[in-house]
Amino acid sequence: MVLASLFAAPIAAAGPSTAPCPPGQGPTTISKRVSLSDAAKLGAVKLTSKGGYNGDAVAVDATWKPAPVPVTVQIDIEFTGGFPGAPTAAEIEKSIEKNLPEGEAADGTKVKFDIVARERAPGASPSPCFHQTQLTSNSDFRGEAGEPDGNPMTQPQSGEWPTGRGPDGDRQIWTHEALHLAGLEDQYVQVFRIGKKDIPIPDSVDIADRAQVEAWAKSKGIDYSKGNAGTKPKPGHENDIMGDVFGKQKLTKADLNKFALIGKNKLTIEAKPGDILLNKDGSAQNLAVGAPFELTVSPGKPGHADGLVAYCIDLRHHVPSEGQGFDVLGPAAAQPEPAMKYLQRVLEVAAALQPTALAETPGAQDAIWRISDDTFLEDGATIYAMAGVPDETFNAPHYVNPNAASPETRAVSPTGVLPPAPPVPYISELSAKPTKLRAGKRAKVTLTIKLQAARDKVSFELQRRSGSSWRRVKNLGTRKVKPGKTTLKLTLPAQRPGLLRLVAIGDASSAIAPLKVR
Repeated sequence: MVLASLFAAPIAAAGPSTAPCPPGQGPTTISKRVSLSDAAKLGAVKLTSKGGYNGDAVAVDATWKPAPVPVTVQIDIEFTGGFPGAPTAAEIEKSIEKNLPEGEAADGTKVKFDIVARERAPGASPSPCFHQTQLTSNSDFRGEAGEPDGNPMTQPQSGEWPTGRGPDGDRQIWTHEALHLAGLEDQYVQVFRIGKKDIPIPDSVDIADRAQVEAWAKSKGIDYSKGNAGTKPKPGHENDIMGDVFGKQKLTKADLNKFALIGKNKLTIEAKPGDILLNKDGSAQNLAVGAPFELTVSPGKPGHADGLVAYCIDLRHHVPSEGQGFDVLGPAAAQPEPAMKYLQRVLEVAAALQPTALAETPGAQDAIWRISDDTFLEDGATIYAMAGVPDETFNAPHYVNPNAASPETRAVSPTGVLPPAPPVPYISELSAKPTKLRAGKRAKVTLTIKLQAARDKVSFELQRRSGSSWRRVKNLGTRKVKPGKTTLKLTLPAQRPGLLRLVAIGDASSAIAPLKVR
């Protein structure tokens, strides 16, 4: 077994400053994610005015709905401290995502990874709700990610990452550190190796600090000159990137299962800069989203966010009154008019320059009106220039809401209401009788499944626990299941003692019924 002389650490001693998240948001999310338009098609979101035309202007209410999309582990990271030859945020993002391809958990849930990386300009404030990472050119530096008691799902974490280990080495260490920001822990131990003997080193000793290791060795009567300090994977984690990054180690199936379990019954609704919101009152202003927004909900736990940053795109209409509803047109860039492409750019730049969470970006509204209403540019010249918008006459459209008569938020086009998403079948219950089986004998099990919304083609598996993971023992076939409760009879092959489970896997959901063989 190779002894790693330097390895990643889950604790950051001192890293870049961070900025908190808006209520209900997090720098790492593990959930099924849908756009604002898709959420409106699902009937999962309601948008109302807070009585303003820019800044924190829109309130969002959301209800969980099943969605036929993978679980996404999204990690938002902002990098600082660039140096000559330093990798760009885009290069780091691409490298990590290459190392984390879409996978499938033991219950059939698809899991994918999305690293959202950006660079923090020198002297700039940290972006709200982004983990902050300092890059160093010291390739021997131990990577750091997060604080001892920090929760990366709710609080931006700080750390420092090394570079210069080559494409493979950098990719492995960056992936390891990113997975810390997704909540995974190290799966290695510190040791002092003399010949073939490994002597455990307490976690309180920083093995990257020679003086600390020498002092520890002296206290134990160990000759420091006879060996080396390093790390080695815990038993069973030899091929785990959280146990050893110095090879081709990957994310384990057990961790993939953890992510699936966390995220499959969570729905994150995300709005992006440039999304157009049409007012149900034709005399009042339409708005455009001006900062990233997300709200996560789960079954029985609806969510409310007060509110979403947006800007007026109809200068000559009335300011929206409190309580007025909105519908979702979708991204400005998706509209055919050239002016809307430029509007998209301006909104994206405004979002990147947002000073704090839920705050209006200085000059943003002025730059937007320059395009939406062909006004004179005054305060927004910097945003306008950064967006690369030409100084010309614009003829932007001013939309009439085709869903104005409905109180519900829907996805719309400039001319009509888009069809709602088709019903998504969802397995809400699964139980088995009996749950305790005799070892060495075939067993007949009655399985009760409750399906919501629509018919589904459901496959069934028998799985056995193996360590911290689950492996398939037998495919039990596929059945067409109607909405409501259905009772099925399954015959299970003889099994040795242990923990097993029956798994029902539908188009967009899965459910588990535990079994025990003794």
